[in-house]
Amino acid sequence: MLARLQHRHTRGNQSSRAKNAAMSIPTRVVFVLLTAFTVLAVLAAPPVARALPASMILTINDSDVVEYGVVKRERGSGIGRGNWTYDAATNTLTLNDCILNYIHGEYTDHMTIIVNGTVDINRTNALCPLGLYKASHLSLKGAATSHLTCTNVAPTNGSPAIYAEGDLTIDGNLTITARGSRHGISSAFGTLTVTGNPTITAETQAGVTAEHAPLSASAVHIAGGTITCINPANSTTPSVYAMNDDVTLTGGTLTAPNGITADAGGVTIAGGSVYAPWNKIAPAPKNAAGQAINNPTGAALIALTVVGGTGTGTYPAGTTVPIAAATAPSGQTFDTWSSNGGGAFQSATAARTSFELPNRPVTVVACYRSTAAGGSGNGSAASGGSGGSAASGGAAGSVQGITMPVTKPTVKKVGISKLKVGKRKLTVTWKKLAASQQVTKYQVRWRIKGKAKWSKVKTLAASKKSYIISGLKKGKRYQVQVRAYRKITTGASAGTYYSAWSATKISGKLK
Repeated sequence: MLARLQHRHTRGNQSSRAKNAAMSIPTRVVFVLLTAFTVLAVLAAPPVARALPASMILTINDSDVVEYGVVKRERGSGIGRGNWTYDAATNTLTLNDCILNYIHGEYTDHMTIIVNGTVDINRTNALCPLGLYKASHLSLKGAATSHLTCTNVAPTNGSPAIYAEGDLTIDGNLTITARGSRHGISSAFGTLTVTGNPTITAETQAGVTAEHAPLSASAVHIAGGTITCINPANSTTPSVYAMNDDVTLTGGTLTAPNGITADAGGVTIAGGSVYAPWNKIAPAPKNAAGQAINNPTGAALIALTVVGGTGTGTYPAGTTVPIAAATAPSGQTFDTWSSNGGGAFQSATAARTSFELPNRPVTVVACYRSTAAGGSGNGSAASGGSGGSAASGGAAGSVQGITMPVTKPTVKKVGISKLKVGKRKLTVTWKKLAASQQVTKYQVRWRIKGKAKWSKVKTLAASKKSYIISGLKKGKRYQVQVRAYRKITTGASAGTYYSAWSATKISGKLK
């Protein structure tokens, strides 16, 4: 509209050029001043959105309004700063480092809100800080650097911090903190879906008159992210509540200290991890196959995936699960089991064995090797022969390849915490990696600053976390790095796996 207004004003000036030429000097001055004020007024007006459904109303911060397809600015009690943009073509509201009083919408259809930077929405009365009503669906998105905080700071009458009357989807890697006086996050007549890898804290504050579950919807589907529910002390309401359908977890981590309730559906835990009192999950949860999950200790539930065998399911952490390798393909036999996330095999070389679950989701893989007889020295193991080495034809039973996918171990990067200068020596200290990394050795290397070649690599026991480098040159500055490695001697994953070298630490001048 701004462009149209400017165009209309220009066309008016052109059509009246001759008339202006005949004006007296004072009249021209007045006309020019009026024209300038008009242009300034137009430029000061907020951007105008394209036409929206006549029933749609979107109020931002109690002062910026999208109503009947036109953006208007009205006086209000908003406390806002920062900036926001609205794209009517995609029905997308983008919030950029804002502090707002509230965002309310009616009949907003399927609206997307993108959070950039830090956005705080603090409501001082009984209404929702972020609420879309009357058949409104909401999708919240943001990057890992984005943080949305919605708080009802006057919890007296019961309102969620984030609310959609239709479906509510949270996607991306943003962080959300929702502190409500009735729910933290709620989708009253729709499905609450969490995907991607967001970090969400949903809290119901203490002292409210109608306290409910921090996470509530008609149905709850969690496929990723880290979700933490906080109930007030001594609360008896569940942490997660589905009013009309199922609670389903296929990924992510859910902490629900007051349990999970699905009033008219079931609770399915097909993946991810759940931290909840076992006796407060109702109805009793089932896995993806519809089988009851037995968890008498109430431990966190962990997803186990078995590739090339049986045993896949969701079990309490620490459970010992029977696993079995599938029938070996023709010309091959079972070799070993491999895990990508810790845990312990009763026997890694037995086709039928048991596996003790770690405290996180894990995948184990059945690995196979060829049973072909050795070659003659020129033939391949597959074609056979009367002898020869494993390199030139292979001894009987040598590993010729793995038919099932194997996840190779990785070792995390080491961090140097301190580099102390001494008399022609340096003391380097690093942070030891967790036991789950199964470090075999650490290595330290150093060189004079600016040199291309590293002087030496020193290999140290896994129990070490510091090393003194001596015999160095006085007055020189040195660069130091540390890494770790893990050595596996058996199975299809046999080999040595190194971490990346640490960030380079530069010393001061040696004494």
